[in-house]
Amino acid sequence: MKNLILLLALAVAVATGQERSDFQTVKAFEQQTKAAAKATDDVQTVQECADVALTIDDIEKEFTPSKALLDKALYGGKFEERVAHLRFQLKLAQDKLGIIETQVVRIVELEEQVRQLAGEVARLTGENNKLLGDVDRLSGNVKAMGESSAEAGALIDSLKGVISQLQKGLKESDQMIFALVDSLFMQYNKEVDQMADTEKRGLGIRMDRNNVVSSVKASIENNLRFLERAQLKGGDLAAILQQQQKFSSQWKGIGPKLTSLYLSNKQRAKELAAVDTLLAKWSTTATDAYWRGVNVAFTSRQMAVKPIASGNDFVSNLTAYVNGRMAAETPKDEKAKEFQAFDAMWTAEMVNGWVPLMESRGDLTADQKKLVEGKVEEWRESFAGTSPFTYALIFVVIVGMLAVAYTRWKKPVVGKP
Repeated sequence: MKNLILLLALAVAVATGQERSDFQTVKAFEQQTKAAAKATDDVQTVQECADVALTIDDIEKEFTPSKALLDKALYGGKFEERVAHLRFQLKLAQDKLGIIETQVVRIVELEEQVRQLAGEVARLTGENNKLLGDVDRLSGNVKAMGESSAEAGALIDSLKGVISQLQKGLKESDQMIFALVDSLFMQYNKEVDQMADTEKRGLGIRMDRNNVVSSVKASIENNLRFLERAQLKGGDLAAILQQQQKFSSQWKGIGPKLTSLYLSNKQRAKELAAVDTLLAKWSTTATDAYWRGVNVAFTSRQMAVKPIASGNDFVSNLTAYVNGRMAAETPKDEKAKEFQAFDAMWTAEMVNGWVPLMESRGDLTADQKKLVEGKVEEWRESFAGTSPFTYALIFVVIVGMLAVAYTRWKKPVVGKP
């Protein structure tokens, strides 16, 4: 196992190294092929065989451009012969362990997928961190200028674009992390409690090598930073709440597995506990952002609706506000303007955003929705005059009364000729 870890470290060093002299190139090739041969002698599992196979592939890829140099400088065989000999040694080791080649090929394919996913997670994490910085910078500039200023318009548009891009990036990052974890567990195709100690150590090394736990923490922390900074509309926040619930559900599936894997690793166990704490905070922060967004829809327009923190609050506080505005002793034209502003907000923010979200979360019942909508309609009719429906109803009643009166008038009086 130690030789395998050393081999992987050497492979990383080669992959990230700068240009080397001819002497350094030959020396590096000798070191890596020697380490690969030693690691081959120590393999015990199909996963370790796959690691060595991938490392041999990396060596071949890294040094192929220097093939002519190595053919001249190497003793006891040329470049291609050395690589072929490493693969032959690995095949002998696999046969000795009773490992079928197709098993190794499957693990190699999964490990290549893991590498790609780990690279994507790292890339997205870096991009999301940059976008979060952009959100902070643009938000600060908008606040300094004042949202109503002409200069702030372009900044606000830029901020909306960055927020949309960040939201997409965070979602992609979350998806990549769980795909990465799934690919790692699929290499073993068994539950953690069914693994041998060598398999557990190997999986733990792979998890650490691909920064799984730290990536999970970083993803949650970035989502928290996003929620704390961005003021989101109902439709946008609905997607974020759904993503938070999905992330939490997926973590419930893999969290216990990782806990079992890291039972003897106190540091990793501590980090896993921190993930659970962060998830709880994410849920609370998402809920706070949800109600904060509902309240901002009113307060940003100077509508004095009392703070809302539940569906019941939404019904009672909005009803009280509408009743108060209808009873206010203000000129009719001012009341009309006030309602027009409210109605525009109601349609754009509530009907098309927050109310459907409240319904989907179970915070607002169908009866409560009808009650609030009825109250808004009552306000509309209070200054808009009698509705056509009311006129029609009055007409029907009058016609009915006239019909009854006419019938009674035409009825002959008993006893008269």
